[in-house]
Order: sequence, then C-alpha cells, then structure tokens
Amino acid sequence: MIWTDSGRDFSRMICGNMRSLIHTCARKPLYSVLFVAIMKEVEDILIVS
Repeated sequence: MIWTDSGRDFSRMICGNMRSLIHTCARKPLYSVLFVAIMKEVEDILIVS
C-alpha cells in the first residue's frame, strides 16, 4: 500500500490524538464505542484502497 502525503498526515494526526482519545474514552464509554466503530470503518477503507 502506497502512503500519500494526506495518508501520512492522517496517520500522524491519529497517533498524535490517540493518547487524548484514550483519556476521553476512559471517562466516556459512549465515545469509546464510537471510536471503535470509526476505527473499523477506517481499517476497511485502508484495506480496500
């Protein structure tokens, strides 16, 4: 899979926000459910492309 510039920026953004997302998810279970759903969608998109 070839990473475009936008793909690299996207992964950097995800990794940069991961820690704060985990803290938010720890306090708000609903967010963690949404986060997991979003990550599954992103994974499907990355696998397909």
